[in-house]
Amino acid sequence: MKRFYHVVAIPIRIVLNNFGDHNPDGMIYVLKENENHVRERVRKNPFTPVDLVQPLVIRANDGDTVEILFENQLPFATGMHFQEADYNVMDSDGANVGFNENTLVDCGEQICYQIKANHEGTFLFSDLGNPASSDNGSNINGLFGALFVEKRGSSWTDPETGKPFNSGLYADIHHPFLPSFREYAWIFHDEMPTQDLTGNRPINPVTNQDSESTHAINYRFEPLTNRHRLIEEAVVCPDCDGEEVHHDSWVFGDPATPILRGYVGDPAKIRLVHAGGKETHAFHYHVHQWFKDPQNTESEIIDSQAISPQAWYDVEPLYGLGSLQQAFGDGIIHCHLYPHFAAGMWGMNRIFNTLQDGSQCYPNGVPIQPLQPLPDRRKPPKPTEKNPGFPNFIPAKSVEKHQDPHLVLLAGVI
Repeated sequence: MKRFYHVVAIPIRIVLNNFGDHNPDGMIYVLKENENHVRERVRKNPFTPVDLVQPLVIRANDGDTVEILFENQLPFATGMHFQEADYNVMDSDGANVGFNENTLVDCGEQICYQIKANHEGTFLFSDLGNPASSDNGSNINGLFGALFVEKRGSSWTDPETGKPFNSGLYADIHHPFLPSFREYAWIFHDEMPTQDLTGNRPINPVTNQDSESTHAINYRFEPLTNRHRLIEEAVVCPDCDGEEVHHDSWVFGDPATPILRGYVGDPAKIRLVHAGGKETHAFHYHVHQWFKDPQNTESEIIDSQAISPQAWYDVEPLYGLGSLQQAFGDGIIHCHLYPHFAAGMWGMNRIFNTLQDGSQCYPNGVPIQPLQPLPDRRKPPKPTEKNPGFPNFIPAKSVEKHQDPHLVLLAGVI
């Protein structure tokens, strides 16, 4: 099968969190059909994260030919270089190397790349026109993405609407002969040049020096220092300790970093990618374990995976979301190098135990977006007054620390 994508490389402001930390000189790949919408959203929200400002993730099936019309709107020659794919280096390499044809394009120009998806997995793509590791390089400023290749015969839908779609970090993958599963993109990258609301480098309030380098996931990071400042200034929960509630959505609201949503027991696959060019990270997934080699059931069972720049792994949690004990709630996912963790390299796996159809709200009043059940699994029960499900079975007020859910369970609330 042949698939077509029109991709544009554009300069864009990347806002990394709700505190206004941002990269004014960001660069991203975006589908042409979304370009104007992205630009307008960013113009109207200069200090707020915009959903479509995300690493571009496109999909194909094993054996497909992917044809990409690439357009450059950056002020230097650039391209799309695909790792692991089959292609003709004379017309689809996305590089200017040796005596090969130059397959970069100047600002305002276009080129057509033809890529053969030769196996299931992740085909990381990035720019080789300006691969410098300095603050002026394209990769460090966000110009990367991924082609996720599924098994032959697969299709994919939007987890919120259940409808087919062209690109996105998260998708539900379906196959006529295999179980459907949740697919999540988890793309580490590091040391993106970052400014705070004042246009200066963020300052660590303890050392009064520049903060630890930006360590991000999917163009988002959530530093401990930002949240701790809200406690110190009595904006939220003045009786709390910063690190104790660093990840608490009752106190701070949800982080800007990825929240991977699903239902208890859902089969899932995290496409773990390191698109950066600087440091090694340690992916740690609370509650869950997986085979080190998903294709080998004799391989070691692990709950952490070291990953170096330009590498990728598939993480397939055993027993589905919530693991063997069928846990529900928020499970932390983070880099286990603590300075990176504290610098903001963390997110969540949010596992629901009741149906989310868009009619409920979180304790702070923010609507819970709908989440379609996987079509081949039993539909979760609807929330009731007696069993409202996570998170609403925990009595709590926003900006305050929530009660211990274990005590709530013992009290017979659910």
